[in-house]
Amino acid sequence: MVSAFSLYFCGARTEFVLFTLSVFLFFILFNKSLSIKFRVEYLMISLVAILFFIIEFFPSYRMLNLFRLTSDYSVISRIEFFNNSLISIMESPFFGNYGDYVNYGGVGAYAHNILSVWQNLGLLGLTLYFVLFVVLWVQAIKCYQDNVIKETSEFRLFFLLLFSLTVALLLAKNYSYPLVGFLVGAYYRLMELKQSSYQNDFV
Repeated sequence: MVSAFSLYFCGARTEFVLFTLSVFLFFILFNKSLSIKFRVEYLMISLVAILFFIIEFFPSYRMLNLFRLTSDYSVISRIEFFNNSLISIMESPFFGNYGDYVNYGGVGAYAHNILSVWQNLGLLGLTLYFVLFVVLWVQAIKCYQDNVIKETSEFRLFFLLLFSLTVALLLAKNYSYPLVGFLVGAYYRLMELKQSSYQNDFV
């Protein structure tokens, strides 16, 4: 609750939405004390009630624009940045064109999605970034199938981060989003835990 309020008042729309989705996903996947149907219904009612309370008593113009994205200045600007990035990528698809977005509107005029890595680092950079997330998702699925590992807080943190950042990079954040590094650290910690668990099984 405190986290949701903090993100709301900071105007961090992407993080607010992703946090809400992550909470929803957490209750569905990791709370086994209730049936899935009840969990979904309970969570939906709770989220709607909380959202109504926040909007009613603490209105925020920036947050309310989530309900009218087609007229939101930030969204319109990002669409323009996206189109400019496509032009830049087509001009140099293999090697990229690092920082070319500065010519279109300043240092903040980059594509707010995964295209930013292609524009800045070229096709090789995009491929490596894509491989990174494929590996992370493959490991997440394998760990989820392990009844011991999937119950750990390390896995839950890693999985929710992976889900949130995948959505964020596809829709709203550029490739240098700081939480990507945090995600890799969470993955490394999870692999340490997994290896330790396997070693204990053979002792």
